[in-house]
Amino acid sequence: MSRLDLQAVESSREYEAILEGHDDWVTCLAVSEAGIASGCTDGTVIIHTPKGEISSIFNVEDGLAVFAVVWAPDMHTLCSGHADGSITLWSTAEEDASRTLRGHSDVVRALAFDEKGKTLASASQDGTVRLWNRSTGQCNTTFDVGTSVLSIAWTPKGEQLIAGTDGGRILLLEPSSSVMNEVATVDGDALCLCWHTKGKHLAIGDSSGQLTIITKNGEEKFRVKAHSDWVTGIGWNRVKQKIVTCGFGDDPTIKVWDERLTIVGSFEGHSAGINAVAWSADGTMLCSASCDTTIRLWKPSTIITEELRQSRKENRHDDSCRCCQWSPDGAAIASGSDDKTLRIWSSDDSTQRLHCFREHGDWVTDLAWSPDSKMIASACGDGIVRVWSLATNKVVHEFRGHSDWVEAVDWSSDGRFVASGAFEHDPTVRIWDIEAGTMAHCCTGHEDRIQSVHIHPDCTFVASGSSDGTVRVFDLSNGKEALCLQTSATNQVRAVQYSHDGMFLASCGNDCLARVWDSTSGELFFTIDVHRKWVYDLAWLHDDSGIITSSEDSSVRVSLLEDFPSDGSGSQKYIAGFQLDSPVFGLSFDSHLGLACSCATGRLVQLNWTQPKKGRRSTLTWAKSFRRTMKVTMGPGFKRGSDTSLLSGASQAPGIDDLTEEDESELDESDVSIVPVGGDDKHVHLVDRTEAEGRILLKHQLIDCTDEAHTAKKSSVCTLV
Repeated sequence: MSRLDLQAVESSREYEAILEGHDDWVTCLAVSEAGIASGCTDGTVIIHTPKGEISSIFNVEDGLAVFAVVWAPDMHTLCSGHADGSITLWSTAEEDASRTLRGHSDVVRALAFDEKGKTLASASQDGTVRLWNRSTGQCNTTFDVGTSVLSIAWTPKGEQLIAGTDGGRILLLEPSSSVMNEVATVDGDALCLCWHTKGKHLAIGDSSGQLTIITKNGEEKFRVKAHSDWVTGIGWNRVKQKIVTCGFGDDPTIKVWDERLTIVGSFEGHSAGINAVAWSADGTMLCSASCDTTIRLWKPSTIITEELRQSRKENRHDDSCRCCQWSPDGAAIASGSDDKTLRIWSSDDSTQRLHCFREHGDWVTDLAWSPDSKMIASACGDGIVRVWSLATNKVVHEFRGHSDWVEAVDWSSDGRFVASGAFEHDPTVRIWDIEAGTMAHCCTGHEDRIQSVHIHPDCTFVASGSSDGTVRVFDLSNGKEALCLQTSATNQVRAVQYSHDGMFLASCGNDCLARVWDSTSGELFFTIDVHRKWVYDLAWLHDDSGIITSSEDSSVRVSLLEDFPSDGSGSQKYIAGFQLDSPVFGLSFDSHLGLACSCATGRLVQLNWTQPKKGRRSTLTWAKSFRRTMKVTMGPGFKRGSDTSLLSGASQAPGIDDLTEEDESELDESDVSIVPVGGDDKHVHLVDRTEAEGRILLKHQLIDCTDEAHTAKKSSVCTLV
């Protein structure tokens, strides 16, 4: 694929687009209405349109690395500074029109036009600042600083220059008299400069990681440790009145500050050091350039607040952390790793490790808590499913039967069964009876490794996701296949999970998509596309109104399911996202405790993120959309679903209204709580969904449809976190 064919990877994430096209470090940025210009160590200057498409590519002579770019005020000329000290003026109005300025003997690190665009200032590692006449290309003035000059900026009125040097000197240069004065010093090399608050103050970023604010006279106003590594870029948003900084090396983040250098939040997403940041003129878009070869365009409205950042807690394994899960009682979180351990951590004190089970013969690939939180099951690469007692810290059961790695495990909500799935040489789902300590069923049908299993909340079915691209549903009572859902021929299904009420089944996989299905009929409701790479895991929001997904692209995304489909594809709304520093293998969400992520680096990251509350109006809209789509009525005369005991249709039963548009307009909160979730030839399950103190209370009722009075023959209540 040629560079001209490369397009922005667009999505509704916290960043608007990822701009690709460079093959090496993107070192510099310049943003204007004419486009987003970037320079790279691969010897190219690329201009992207505001929509993210590549409009021009300029190749520097001899493939010299580019370290500075700047637009002329008329936006018809773009200048770039190179590793050999040369400067090229590129015309965007005339094809192949360029001019090269020579005079520096070392890397050109910064460029700046005066307000009228007649004079170009350049700063170089040769220890000089030069002023060039744009029309003639002649160097009119040279300031010999004596040490590498790393940054430069015109004063607001355009009469003087400010330069930052190696060693932290801040110099005021007078072009009219060639006089040079030192006005301030900072602790590290002065890597970047930016005027703000209408030119009253100058922000300086240095190699010690500090951000310093000084007045025009050099008086220091504020200083803060902004990053753990170099501060390589600064941008001022005139509209939002905020400063942004970017970090290099071990701190590839963008941080947002108010005028007094109080941190407001941050953006995370780059996988390597960031070299430059720049705002669009209207302050609605932030651009960043990174050593990961990309440019990202960010939405300022989706900043990660500092409160959320500070809430982050971390634990660490000695190798990749494959899985994590909050305990049902909320007292602990468990994590499994390639270091062959299963670890239990306190949810109150993330640094307190309660247990560490080391008796595994290989990677711990998955885990599942018992409903009472007293035991935990682990899936292992040695082919054994182990059940551990937290009271004795010993193995209660070792289930042997798989002939390959055990990849997945889940525990039924009634505590009776554990389900497991294995690798490609044994693509079976096995159901283990906890009380008897034996295998109850072996479910066959998959043609490749099984990567996820999940048991239906009412303990009637188990769903499995496989590398053969299918999601299969097996009857828990006899092990027979009840439903087969095909994703795509080349896809590997990485995770499956039923919603809390069991009405929906979600899956995700290597095609970078997540899907939401009707768990009864297998109808596809939603296809969610918010990741660039494989989607490893997912979790439902506590009210089943959306899902959280994690990916190989190191991100976690939250998507709300807004409109149920009438034509086969529902719409969803992206509401939040978090970027970590490595692929996120596993997820667990608790409405009280927050979000836990297991990462390829071995980190177990906890974020105190809670789901935004839905108002009454949005709840009713959601329910109306669902009812219009499903059109489920209940009572005598319903038809049984294909190869499954879940309902696919029925006639009306008391308590479930066949709503008209007029009826829907009068819905209240109590009307939307009761929905059908399944049944058999003579009975139907209803579930009454209510909330109490942030928890979903599910009341299951088994209705006898042959009884004229529709008497409830059986009911049970369970609380799900």
